[in-house]
Amino acid sequence: MRHHIHSEAVEPRTLPCESGARRLFPMSFGALVSRQSSSSCCRRGGGGGFLNNYYDDEGWWALAWIAAYEETNSAQYLNMAEQIFADMTTGWDSSCCGGIWWNKNRTYKNAIANELFLSVAASLAARTSATVQASDLAWAQKEWTWFSASGMINSQNLIKRRTQFLLPE
Repeated sequence: MRHHIHSEAVEPRTLPCESGARRLFPMSFGALVSRQSSSSCCRRGGGGGFLNNYYDDEGWWALAWIAAYEETNSAQYLNMAEQIFADMTTGWDSSCCGGIWWNKNRTYKNAIANELFLSVAASLAARTSATVQASDLAWAQKEWTWFSASGMINSQNLIKRRTQFLLPE
């Protein structure tokens, strides 16, 4: 079953390089990593790091690190994605029967943060091994069970753009 976001199919895209190899990003990931100190990049509130107050931002970063791993096969990128995902899991709770919050202030739960959470969990499960793989797969299954029952996917399998769960006052 194919899901669409905002009523349009989303197709993966790559940019052709002169050499014929595919390139997903204009900056080398080595250059990006060298800009970040390992002590601050995965700390909440770390200066210029990849963790911030918004789980959707973290999801995009985790997917970028997974793409970097795919391009280079360098474990440091997969490790970075795992560290970001570990922080994303702290956004899960039992309110609204599950799912992650949009931000760490826990103001509401929305589609994009949960779509990214699912994508990161499944992507990591496909690339990790043993205990880490089992944990990532369990998160992906837990998220899909919640997301598919959340009402955010309509009868045409379109993700509702502005659906969000608000906590009662």
